[in-house]
Amino acid sequence: MSTKPAAAHSELRKLRKDVRKLKGDSVSLTPGSEGYQAIRHQLGSATLSLKEVKAHDKGSSITLEIGNLTSVVITGATMEIGYQDPSDGSVERSSKYDVQQTLEAGKATKVTLIMEGVNPSAVTYIRVSDFQPTGIRLIQAN
Repeated sequence: MSTKPAAAHSELRKLRKDVRKLKGDSVSLTPGSEGYQAIRHQLGSATLSLKEVKAHDKGSSITLEIGNLTSVVITGATMEIGYQDPSDGSVERSSKYDVQQTLEAGKATKVTLIMEGVNPSAVTYIRVSDFQPTGIRLIQAN
């Protein structure tokens, strides 16, 4: 079996990652890091910080702090989270996640997500990309 398709697939993934980084819609977060990373989305920007990685019955529980830098309430969002494959460090796996919590305008909100089948010790970084609000609510005038 030829390794050319595998090499081409690996190169394509690298190119996609480079494009996301250039567009500012991808950030890498590592456990134990201080501070925030900014990610752009269709309404503006948000900040992301990886607060905790711990064991869960199904794999790993990760807690992100998401800062809503817009002046609207975000009532839901989706994002893709990538991580290094524990069995092959040269491969990045990713999954889509839904954020059910309301992200208040100008505030930070802690969000917990479950990475199924991923041991916490294998989470050396996560890459958050394609962060997109799925609903908004305007702040009511007095």
